[in-house]
Amino acid sequence: MSVQPSNELIVFVEDDVSEAEIFRGLIRKLGVNSFVRLYQSGAEALRSIASGADSEFPVSLYVLDINLPDISGTELCKAILAMPTSHRPRIAFLSHMPTREAIKLCEENPQIALLKKPSRISEYKDVIKEILALANPPGVKETTMENGNLLARS
Repeated sequence: MSVQPSNELIVFVEDDVSEAEIFRGLIRKLGVNSFVRLYQSGAEALRSIASGADSEFPVSLYVLDINLPDISGTELCKAILAMPTSHRPRIAFLSHMPTREAIKLCEENPQIALLKKPSRISEYKDVIKEILALANPPGVKETTMENGNLLARS
């Protein structure tokens, strides 16, 4: 079964190239019909987001590593939340060790989730399903697997 692109974008910010490629590969393997844009630094992601470079498709979800080498995931999250927009973006922090600041942001903003970064490759599929559940567009009531593809149903 072929899934057509939904013209939605998932922005994934992760400085570990191998983890970013695992994420991208599993997204494709699951048959997700969203585009995925990867950034390896918070500064690079912020420049692109602020310039509107990602505006060709609506961003359904930002997935942010908390511990980035230049701008932390929490700083990037605050910058994203401060940007003028017609909708509040969904954001997922993905980290082995969440900071107090990230936990507080999640408590104060219901559109932000905190997910534990998998320590084994076999755990990635489950975490990605959790992430994708956050990315369901408005009007989508459920996300299901069918023939190995992730499908959104209204």
